[in-house]
Amino acid sequence: MVSLACLSVPALPLQLVLRAEPALRVHPVAVVASARAQAPLLWVNVRAWRRGLRPGMRHTAALSLAGDLRARVVAADAVRAAVVELTAHLHAYSPHVEPSMDESGVFWLSARGLKRLYHHPQRWGEALQQSVAAQGWRVAVVVGWDHFACHALARIERGVRVFRDSGTERRAARRVPLARLGLVPGELEALAQLGLHRLGDLLRLPADGLADRFGPALYQLHRLAAGTLAEPLQPEAERLPPTDLVFVDPPENNAARLLFLVKERLPFLLGELAARQEALHTLRLTLMLDDRTEHTLAVRPAPPTREERLILELLRLRLEQVQLSMGVTEIVLRAEPRPRGVEQLSLLPHGRRRDLVAANRVLAQMRAEYGERAVLRAVLREGHLPEARFTWEPLERLGWPRHQSVARPTLVRRLLTNPEPLPDWPCDPIRRKYNHAPPADASVVLHGPFSISGGWWAREQWRDYYLAESHDGMVHWVYYDRRNGCWFCQGWVE
Repeated sequence: MVSLACLSVPALPLQLVLRAEPALRVHPVAVVASARAQAPLLWVNVRAWRRGLRPGMRHTAALSLAGDLRARVVAADAVRAAVVELTAHLHAYSPHVEPSMDESGVFWLSARGLKRLYHHPQRWGEALQQSVAAQGWRVAVVVGWDHFACHALARIERGVRVFRDSGTERRAARRVPLARLGLVPGELEALAQLGLHRLGDLLRLPADGLADRFGPALYQLHRLAAGTLAEPLQPEAERLPPTDLVFVDPPENNAARLLFLVKERLPFLLGELAARQEALHTLRLTLMLDDRTEHTLAVRPAPPTREERLILELLRLRLEQVQLSMGVTEIVLRAEPRPRGVEQLSLLPHGRRRDLVAANRVLAQMRAEYGERAVLRAVLREGHLPEARFTWEPLERLGWPRHQSVARPTLVRRLLTNPEPLPDWPCDPIRRKYNHAPPADASVVLHGPFSISGGWWAREQWRDYYLAESHDGMVHWVYYDRRNGCWFCQGWVE
């Protein structure tokens, strides 16, 4: 049986961007170090690579080669959160998971004791690859014997590859290009001048000579590849969320009594979180009914907290909305934790009269009473048509707005959920009734057209947009659909 597996999520920060904004896949995309114009590129996608963009290039220089470049900054917290999420997911396939401390997106998993579950290493590797790919990640899995060899091969492989013996694995690792092993450009250029391009070429050199000429980094790489410096698996301990079980006898369906039972056990969960220096992010309750059916509900304070009174208030609002057909016999409490942040107290007041803590507490109460999607926000995205240029996402918490100087009053454009057909033009623009012909009434003025055409990759569209201004100052946003020969109202401007 094989010893371990290396799972690689290449260019994890770039994949985070493409998962959040799928429409960017048709454009050259890069992850930059910061929002500054001279910030270097950290990661580029295939389209950007074909246009000549390379990691390390300045953002302004990249724009001169690809004017349609989409550059994004990925916060370090987002990368760490993705690594934590993937680590927790991989624990379902091995009890020993080691995330790389040097390269985000690389994980090693122990294969010890899994033979009876999967019978063959190929099945285990395919289960790993398919489960992570189902979450929207592009991954490679190498199942083998050596810690370093699996990592080196995972950098060049696609899909799943299994090595039945360590000798075959070592021979395959010798063919890995040195450019894929994370060496700096200066080291690669010096090695190329000596005719060294692959890992096997490097192994033909004496290790001591590498240390004297190139320094400790290449010396350590040589020892790892030669097997003289073994790296044992250093798994990260799996931290299961605190869980508690409450037996209800006799069965109960009264919300107040159920809340009292939870109140008795909640201090034990919060005490365990306090011992781990964590706070409650989400409290999930699984109610087992008398007919053996389950009902699951969750409450989420904002921000994560260990304040018992606030959690119970959210839970009360949530339980009052639940209609139970049978009595509850068991309650499973599951506390999903997050690292507890340290808030810096201010010596002097900020002069802001808005209380964000109170506002976020109200949002948490609304989610508890009306559901997770009760509080949404509009997020801009890449799209061809106006209605496709934004999407609705759940609002986790409020923050202070960015102050921008506005030289003149801004206009607000209201969009209808579905454009309304306008069969009678012109009658009364206030009632949004228009005709195919331009209006003869001088009190209505059309500004336009502003044409939008395209969409051949999905559903071709050809629209002529107008701003229809009536005598009383109302401005409606209308368009003529040339494909259907109809007028529609997209919204209005205030």
